[in-house]
Amino acid sequence: MANFNYLEEIPEFKNFASICIEAEKRWRTDTPVSCVKEIRTALEMAIRWLLDGYIILI
Repeated sequence: MANFNYLEEIPEFKNFASICIEAEKRWRTDTPVSCVKEIRTALEMAIRWLLDGYIILI
């Protein structure tokens, strides 16, 4: 089990769960640059999700 598998079970996190899981899988096999790109994409999706929820609350 990966660190981010639980995100797939929570409906609110489904938008970026697969990206987080993919980034975690690649950190052992890909080049550092490729790994950083995957991590950045996952982080951007998480921040976008967070800001979308914040804007709804305002």
